[in-house]
Amino acid sequence: MKIKTKSLIFTLIILILTLANSFFLIFSFVLFPVKGGYTRQILFVKPNDQMDQNGYFIILDELAPESRKYNIDWLLHSRGDLIESEDGQSVTYRTKSYTTEDEISLNVEFLEKIDEISEEHGVFCPENYRENDNYPDLHTSYVKARYSGKENPIMATILYPKNDSDVEQEFPTILKLDNNLRQIGDSDFLFYQEIPNEELFYEPDIQFHGRTFFIRKNQVDPGKLEFLYLQKAKEMRYKEISYFSSKKEIESILCTYSNKSQISGYINGKKLEVSIYCPFNINHVKVNDISVPFNYSNSMVSFSINKSSSFLIAKTSGSWAKEINYLIDPELFVKEPSEDRWRFDNHLFNEKNHPYILFNSDEITQIRNKINNPDKPWHYWYEEYIESDPTIPDILKNPPTLYEDDQRYHNVYKLAMKFIIEKDNSCLSKLKTYLSDMDSITHYSSDLRRAKNVQAYAIAYDIIYSNLTVAEQQEIYEKLYEHSVPLMRMDLYHRNNHRVVDAGALGCAGLVLKNKKMIDLSIDTALDYFYNQNPADGGSFEGYSYIAFAIRELSQFAIGLRKIGGFDFYQDNKFIATLDYIGETLGPIGMPGSFEDCTFDPRIQESLIIAAAQVNEHHPEKAQNYQYIWEQREKNANYPSASTYGYIKGENPSFRRILCYNVKDPISPKPYTVRKEVWNASSMAYLRHGGENGLFMPFSCKNYDQNHPHQDENSFELWAFGSYLVNNPGYPGWGKPYHTWSQSTEGANSLLIGGNEQLQVTAGGLQSSISSPYFSTVTGDATEIYNDAGAYIYVPEFYLLLLINFILLLMCSGFYYSLIRNSEEEEDIKKRLKEHESERDPSRRDLAQKILFHPYQAQDAVLRDDLSGEKRLFINRVVYLMICGSIATFFLISCFDVNSTIVYHSQYHEDKYNLVFEVAPFIIFGFFTLGTVVITYFFYSLVKLYSNLNELVSNQLLNKRSNRSIGKSKIRNISNISFFWMFPVLLIAEILIYITTVQALNSAIHGLWTELNSINDVYTLLVSVLIGLLRNFVIILLIGSPFLIMLLKFFGYGIEKGSQGVIRKKEGIQISFIGLSIILIIIFLLFSLFYIIFKSIFSLISIELIVN
Repeated sequence: MKIKTKSLIFTLIILILTLANSFFLIFSFVLFPVKGGYTRQILFVKPNDQMDQNGYFIILDELAPESRKYNIDWLLHSRGDLIESEDGQSVTYRTKSYTTEDEISLNVEFLEKIDEISEEHGVFCPENYRENDNYPDLHTSYVKARYSGKENPIMATILYPKNDSDVEQEFPTILKLDNNLRQIGDSDFLFYQEIPNEELFYEPDIQFHGRTFFIRKNQVDPGKLEFLYLQKAKEMRYKEISYFSSKKEIESILCTYSNKSQISGYINGKKLEVSIYCPFNINHVKVNDISVPFNYSNSMVSFSINKSSSFLIAKTSGSWAKEINYLIDPELFVKEPSEDRWRFDNHLFNEKNHPYILFNSDEITQIRNKINNPDKPWHYWYEEYIESDPTIPDILKNPPTLYEDDQRYHNVYKLAMKFIIEKDNSCLSKLKTYLSDMDSITHYSSDLRRAKNVQAYAIAYDIIYSNLTVAEQQEIYEKLYEHSVPLMRMDLYHRNNHRVVDAGALGCAGLVLKNKKMIDLSIDTALDYFYNQNPADGGSFEGYSYIAFAIRELSQFAIGLRKIGGFDFYQDNKFIATLDYIGETLGPIGMPGSFEDCTFDPRIQESLIIAAAQVNEHHPEKAQNYQYIWEQREKNANYPSASTYGYIKGENPSFRRILCYNVKDPISPKPYTVRKEVWNASSMAYLRHGGENGLFMPFSCKNYDQNHPHQDENSFELWAFGSYLVNNPGYPGWGKPYHTWSQSTEGANSLLIGGNEQLQVTAGGLQSSISSPYFSTVTGDATEIYNDAGAYIYVPEFYLLLLINFILLLMCSGFYYSLIRNSEEEEDIKKRLKEHESERDPSRRDLAQKILFHPYQAQDAVLRDDLSGEKRLFINRVVYLMICGSIATFFLISCFDVNSTIVYHSQYHEDKYNLVFEVAPFIIFGFFTLGTVVITYFFYSLVKLYSNLNELVSNQLLNKRSNRSIGKSKIRNISNISFFWMFPVLLIAEILIYITTVQALNSAIHGLWTELNSINDVYTLLVSVLIGLLRNFVIILLIGSPFLIMLLKFFGYGIEKGSQGVIRKKEGIQISFIGLSIILIIIFLLFSLFYIIFKSIFSLISIELIVN
């Protein structure tokens, strides 16, 4: 082959690799975008009933620097009818109130330029989707208001609700005054800017140094202020009065002058000395309720604070500040109970006769009396429950086999209830039939269905135990035990509400079977859920619906455990905190905020009324609060809208409610006097004013891993006058139609940045807040949530890999062209030609030993002209066997390991994943067979490519310098002997990858089945596995560098002797480096290709696609 042809081939190789690397780099920036995010600050101006001032909301959205080069879509969803203004700067939604027949309107005014407003069609699922059986507001509309991020880094929006039936209510006029000052109505003024600065305004006369302010002037005396809120401020003067000054910039301050005898407020900041306007003589100043020194001069009071604090400037004693920042509450740390506190003691079963879980034989009469008393709610609960479908006559008539695995437990509960109250022997006989037939179902479509049936069987067994013969008792005992044992494999089930539901069932079985192991496992599982998975303040990491479902399904076990003297969940601090969170954060008519996979599930209230009876003895006020929340939901059935929107109604009477609401008389309801607005650990805010017809805005900015997550951070909802004006999409049910939509950012009240949705599950959390009876504010940080988890700011390793490829390509090119251009004098070459002589012909054994232990001697041996072709082939086979055999062995071991994890999880899986496990054996077989062949052949090809590249460059150099070449067989031997020293590097790599990447892959597979419910979660988890592999590459190269250096030196030695000195050892090292680098570049490019394909596939996957 001519020298020019060889140069062209090498140049072509380098060019192709460079183009591929460039493509991957450019495409990666497109595929893994960094679009930043935004902070959202909500200002809630609360109604002032005394001054007849309505409440409204101001939203300030500030884009992160990366987001400002894109167009922004501001999203708002509503069930109402849309009216767009003529100037395209505002929209109005109108919908009816649930609580009245009134029409309620929401005006949305954008204070910066909007380029385009479009109406799109959305979906609202307050209940799980049912084909052809949904509510009339299933299909809704939403607004996309598009604006330029570059022109409007801060977008201010005013959301003003009003009751159209009240003719005195009007939307306020919003005026733009000088220097971008906004006047809202007659009394309110808003100003904001990106950088704190000093600004002067002439009408009204205001001097301000800071970033943002909201002020309300006094209605009686317009020359003074009623209250002010300042942010990043040093000074505020209104008219002739200096209201605030500080040498050091404060984070924020809220201050009110509505009370003539006191001034109160809250300051966020550290180590500040502030001066505040005070028009009266001062008795005392308090900071965080502690009196502090102060100076009073010229109607200004000065005092110091060391940290964010409330303050009170009082004319008389007996006053207090009503402002608070919930975000600076001491960090909640609720310690999980130690094992000695919750471990079950079998002695508690001593002298316990059945029944003893929900009631004992002495309490049956009391239960019957309550149910037979028409003046008590148990009476109509029982009647409605017994008469509901399936009816008792149908259950008695039909065999158990007629009912599927998700129906039997309903029948068992109903038969048990009828038997308890009416001593109906036909129900007893049928119960025996159901319990004896439980083993006819050997497979359940999900662990939840097994759990529900096991719990019903256990409760029924406890109830009828004394009515069974000894033989029947033993038979049912054995069948119930076998039926319950699969639930003990908790690590196979989703680590969310599933395990709590399973624990509730397993615990009931453990109680009735007197099995300590089952009981302990159930308690431990439930405590793990509440303490280790949910936020410390009692919030939920998977939404109201699922945590309420978990609590309800756990309740019978918790009550039974409590009754016999075991661990009392209803006296556990974290369990009670969870109940309190649910109760305090529900909306005006008892509806939850639709974040995560959450519906308007009435089981939320059911879990509270059952809890009310259990906490009544030790926490009577909490019991009254829970009772109030339940009754509030029940009252919804009386609203006219309930006939159309049945999802606002309460739950139908159930077995649990009738027996677990175990108080003598109904608890008196009592509404909450104070409801916390901001929950730090949960990163949720619930801004509210008033009751069922008041204003309520839930707001989410969660900074922790979630289950059933939605890409909805910095999203909000809005209730006003009993109307659900702004809604999130709800939850159609796992994998049902619209599930992907409900999880999307476009389905939420958030932003699209450059058309992109949120690409991460967790945001930065709530950053700032102040709450008061007249004004509240909260800020959520989502400044990075639109960045892909694979972006360079999170996984720079991938981009460094591509950069290393460029460096290697540059070095290869540099070495190659320096070698080709470097010529030597003929006398020097001839002088070196005489320095090399051959040795005796070695045997195969000698060759193998030399390859392993004496690589320099091995190189000498293969340079003999009389070495047979068979021995040369033997040398190549030894190297191929060691390299490729090592790779194939490692691949098979890894496949066996991963397969064992898959097989372990195939013991149990929900039916919706049947296809996965039906196809899995074929995929696994393909990996074991075809995969092994492909991976082995791939590395075999790399070894050959290394020798071919060495031959290409070496002979080109030889041809140029001495007009001769080395035979391919010799160069292949020289290359393979040197490449053998990749074997230790491969061993290091295999050990490292096995203990890190393979085990991480096993954990990821385990996590796929037990902890993840979001495509983004799955993507992020698998990205971490791939990036872990990438980091291993670096570690392998560092640890293996001594062996790689030896590889280069052995080739340099061999090629110098093989060329008889024409090619120096140093040049041989450079030639070997070129071949080795190109191999590494190819491996890195293939990894990049896989990484990009992996991301592309995940961009196309949806929840519905996975399930269906």
